[in-house]
Amino acid sequence: MIIAGGCYLEVCTVPRWRRLFGSGGRAAAAVGRLSPGTVLHTYAHRTWVPDVVSSLHAFGVTASVRPIDQRISFSYFHPLSPALLEPAEPTAQAPLAVSGDIVLRFGFVEGDAVVEARRAVHDPQTGQAAQAFRANGSRAETLAVVLNQGEAEVATGAAGDDVGAALLAAHRADVVVVKRGCEGARVFRAQGAPADIPAYRSERVFKIGSGDVFSAAFAHHWGERGLEPAAAADLASRHVAHFVDYHALPLPAPAELGAQAPSPPVAGPA
Repeated sequence: MIIAGGCYLEVCTVPRWRRLFGSGGRAAAAVGRLSPGTVLHTYAHRTWVPDVVSSLHAFGVTASVRPIDQRISFSYFHPLSPALLEPAEPTAQAPLAVSGDIVLRFGFVEGDAVVEARRAVHDPQTGQAAQAFRANGSRAETLAVVLNQGEAEVATGAAGDDVGAALLAAHRADVVVVKRGCEGARVFRAQGAPADIPAYRSERVFKIGSGDVFSAAFAHHWGERGLEPAAAADLASRHVAHFVDYHALPLPAPAELGAQAPSPPVAGPA
């Protein structure tokens, strides 16, 4: 799999947590075992580049890093609190060019990625009205868009199932997955009725990065393995329950996930 996404410093006060991850770094680490040969395309402060390369190498991931001059971080008081971005307005960088058979593209705070893929998964990662996947020149034969309920409503101004229809049209997508926290997720397709996916029970919740894990797992199961969107989203939800419970990467094989009960955890995928 090819992943385009940010590498940022993450700092949490309670519990104490300080890691160089970001959406791209975490997603790549998440699927390093499931998808050998994964490559991450990202930006990082020039002094962080060796750490990014060596850390992801330990997960079996190759990192292609464009050095930049800013240290970008997200700070949290606790894992369920809003994130504080520093600097508040990062310097805009020239876009990355990314191509591959299966590509997972995240939104960046400092740049962008122009994608060429057979199958692409797009996770805008923004609370603002997200630009459509193809607006920057990206192309994909088959496209899935993954975003949370709040992002979906901001992007479309719609509610209920109208959100899915609006996103399918705006992105010219084949699949849209709307994550709904403890209510699980809803999968929309260009043809057919929506499918509801449960959230799965976890004993503990470390929520930072749960949305990254969902998108990475969905991209693997739908993009690489070719599962139906609802089946891929269900496995992604199970992976999220495992991640927020154990906070461990890389993700295990599906057979190792166990039989989680489909009862909602305290918080589902962001």
